[in-house]
Amino acid sequence: MNKLELLKSVNVGSYVAENEPNLSDYFVETNLWKKLITDKVDIVRGPKGSGKSALLTELRSSNSLDENVQIVDAEEIKNESVFQKIFSSRAAANISAHELQFLWRIYFCQLIGRVILGKNNDYRMLGESTKKFIDCLFKEGLLSENLVTHTGLLRIFKTGFDYVMKHSKRSVKVNTGTVSGKIVFDVPSEYQQQQGYMYVGDLLQLADDALREIKLTVWICLDRLDSAFEDVPKLENTVLKSLIKQYLDMRDFKNIRLKIFIRSDIWQRITVDGFVEATHIARLEEVKWDTSSILYLIVSRISTSKIIVEDFGKSILIPKVKRNNILNSEDLQKKLFYYVFPLKVDAQPPFNKNVKKADAINWIISRTSDATRIINPRNILYLIDQAKSIEIDKMERGHHMPVDGLMEGKVIQEGLRETSHYQLEQTLFAEYPKLKPKVELLKNSKAEMKLNVIKKKLRVNSKKGILEIVNALITRGFISQANSSGYYEIPFIYKDVLNVKQGKDPLERKVVMSKNRKKENKRTDDPNQLSLF
Repeated sequence: MNKLELLKSVNVGSYVAENEPNLSDYFVETNLWKKLITDKVDIVRGPKGSGKSALLTELRSSNSLDENVQIVDAEEIKNESVFQKIFSSRAAANISAHELQFLWRIYFCQLIGRVILGKNNDYRMLGESTKKFIDCLFKEGLLSENLVTHTGLLRIFKTGFDYVMKHSKRSVKVNTGTVSGKIVFDVPSEYQQQQGYMYVGDLLQLADDALREIKLTVWICLDRLDSAFEDVPKLENTVLKSLIKQYLDMRDFKNIRLKIFIRSDIWQRITVDGFVEATHIARLEEVKWDTSSILYLIVSRISTSKIIVEDFGKSILIPKVKRNNILNSEDLQKKLFYYVFPLKVDAQPPFNKNVKKADAINWIISRTSDATRIINPRNILYLIDQAKSIEIDKMERGHHMPVDGLMEGKVIQEGLRETSHYQLEQTLFAEYPKLKPKVELLKNSKAEMKLNVIKKKLRVNSKKGILEIVNALITRGFISQANSSGYYEIPFIYKDVLNVKQGKDPLERKVVMSKNRKKENKRTDDPNQLSLF
């Protein structure tokens, strides 16, 4: 079989977990995954593309969970974001932290009630707590037969939202007929309780008791929080802080768990100005990858091709090698990787002869990471998929077959250019459009620049202004923190699309010379005339 046919059989799958129907075939069971399924982690934090959604996708279908655990999504998986729809509405513009706490509790009770009714239509035949809990939701209009069987999450959340906005600002006054909501945010008096009022915290406790009666534990999962506030960024901080506070309030429940999947940059934004509650979170883990786990990720996908495994076995003189043999041996994983990829990507000798050229796996990892230097598996899979398509096109047009592996180093470099464009347009500009005009001013520059050079290129006059912009670019992973020599650096992932060249910007020298000439001409000791930098 020739290399074109072999390469066509290579399948790296989708780089977006939600679009991958065969994720379980090559899911990497990391230490974080093992902690997650054994209920030792509640909050999973990581940058975009790090695999948070893959963890949740696998969690939904995992056979490793206890049979009494049920996964419940609080957000639509693929459809329009429930939270974005509600929080971007005019009605939510002035929602308070008090009301948000009320809303989260009501919504979680609705989801739990839906689960219970989905398993037991005749809930009145169940325990006393279950009957009381479901009756309360029905009486308050927070659940109905239609909401349980024929409605998506949006309508359920909207029902809870409307209930909260209608009743949260009113105090509990019995016998006046002015309050129809019997679920209240503040603890009612004994007399008010006799009138049928229930504290929302007690309702959650009742939900926990009901689940215990039917021997069920519910894990309520929240993902896609990055898309919830695209239209209302000012609400992000308030809403997410209220969610984390609610998580902390629910830690002692035995049968209710919140599982929150959140991006690192969003976490940083909600904690940067101080968030004491965050210091009390013990069950939080960061998604982390290393070279070994990335190698396994790639090989686990490549090895799904029986043709590849068979031909690879012949090439290493182990004709009966199986996929499981490969996945259980790091040595075979490396050999299969370099059966597909060249040993080195760069054909040219390094600029510095004392620097050893990176092998292909480390080249791919380093080139697809942003300035945070956090490994990004989504970008890696995207690059490989692009490189594969480019190589196949070349072979079909009569281009010579690769000497080493199934892909040449040049097509991997071309795949990086496509990945660079994807990262800039689909991630950075799509999520932070206000940065676009400034980033585009750095086209055709050198990768390493000092602050005064960046200031000149971005046409910013004040020190405060340029520091705000630079800090925003650092936070978004577009440039690195300044090194000991004061140089900021644009990472490889953005160099191709912006035509940024390796090395230090020569403008630095010109700027310094220009400043020196100005100092000589002015001959002043006025501190106001000194350079800002």
